[in-house]
Amino acid sequence: MKKQFKTIICSLLCVAMSVSSFVSCANDSDDEKKPAKNDKVTTETGKDAPVFKSADYDEDEFRILHYGDTAKDFHDAYIWADSVTGGTIGDAVAERNLLVEEEYNVKIAAEECSPMSEATQRMQAGQCDVDLIYEWGSRSVAAALDGQLYDFRELEDIDFEDSWWVPSAAESLTIADRMFIGTNMISMNSISWAGIVFFNKNMMDKLNFEYPYTNVEQNTWTCDLMLEMMNAAEEDVNGDGEMTIEDQYGGFGVELGSILYREPLAQRENDGSYTVIGYTEKMVARYSQYSRMLSSASTHGYEYFWDEVDPSVNPSIHVATRMTVFGEDHALFMAGSIDMTKELVNMKSDYGVVPDPKADPADEWQTGVDYNAPMFSLPVQLEDPEMVATVLDYMAYESERLLLPAYYETTIKTKRMEDQRDYAMLDIVRNSVTNDPISLYINGVEDNGFEFRNKMLAAGNFASVWARYGKKAQAGLDRLFEIIEDID
Repeated sequence: MKKQFKTIICSLLCVAMSVSSFVSCANDSDDEKKPAKNDKVTTETGKDAPVFKSADYDEDEFRILHYGDTAKDFHDAYIWADSVTGGTIGDAVAERNLLVEEEYNVKIAAEECSPMSEATQRMQAGQCDVDLIYEWGSRSVAAALDGQLYDFRELEDIDFEDSWWVPSAAESLTIADRMFIGTNMISMNSISWAGIVFFNKNMMDKLNFEYPYTNVEQNTWTCDLMLEMMNAAEEDVNGDGEMTIEDQYGGFGVELGSILYREPLAQRENDGSYTVIGYTEKMVARYSQYSRMLSSASTHGYEYFWDEVDPSVNPSIHVATRMTVFGEDHALFMAGSIDMTKELVNMKSDYGVVPDPKADPADEWQTGVDYNAPMFSLPVQLEDPEMVATVLDYMAYESERLLLPAYYETTIKTKRMEDQRDYAMLDIVRNSVTNDPISLYINGVEDNGFEFRNKMLAAGNFASVWARYGKKAQAGLDRLFEIIEDID
């Protein structure tokens, strides 16, 4: 039975980074009655363990659309593994899926395709047999605003305060009391796509710089310090008067906007409405300070080097650029995400990681998640919401128990990191992740006026740009909420 559900140009991601966009894409249940999902039982060790809803779905399929190996550029391995083969991530995924199948007598079926495009076509044909869509967050917005996605908040018996639902993300991604796009521990992307700063230790040594671990520990890792180090590292190595891929850069992928825009794009008022934040005095002060420092540094994004990079030996032009510019000692710092550590295992020199720097030591650590990261959504034509809620909840729980340590502790820290000082840096990043729903959704509204912050940077006059675009941006935000609230 089908159940219909009730139906930002600068991203608030991180302080000193701009993450590159990627191009893609059983046994019966126990007969004994179990307590309701949110009841707790006490184990012999004295710890509370959750007990989940009892059900037998008679070998029904739980169908997931994901990119898998069909992705042209980037894909992860968090959804499906054919069998236990000895791989850390794959074995955790295989074991998790098997436990879910055995617990609820279901068959997990993962279909490789272009997920949202495929789901949309099936819904339009009235033949949607999909239970879960694993697609880039940014590619899911149009379907959400078109009323094609089911509201996670309509699922019964799920407590989004449970750790395996990443409570901070669930809260942030709920907009107008609805969550059409979400994340949980089935995927590691709330961690793996979190922003981080990489630094080249070989270049640090040559420049006689102390590794910034100490600055983080002493709370002196600031934008000022990072920019000073970037400027000192800049060098026209071949002396031809032009900065090319053969020269030396202080920063790679670092954007001025990410330093200036600490404040979110909008704030929630007491009455539940949202107000666009145009600019603050701190933004103006930072612009005055940092624009002068950056004027002497070449802080280019990936596209700047594409004509000089050979992508044939790497999975994509994005990976090729990172491995050439940062991996071959041409950049002191690189803005990126935690999962990029998999690309750097064969890097020429050693590297370290630190959180995004603070504008002021009194600030809290702040890390954003790239909304190109694959996230979860549900088709509006969901046939059995009760089954989906039950399976999803248990799958996320087992994934937190099995996949999270396999990914974070074993793969990231133990296998990819040689310096244990990086472990503490990673923990700071993980514990400071923030989510901004306006950044995710606002570009789904045409002519929304949210280009104003980029125009402020270009003009250098915040007040005049805001006077021109402020009302338009607020109208765009109001229109976003109207669209979501009007979905039946």
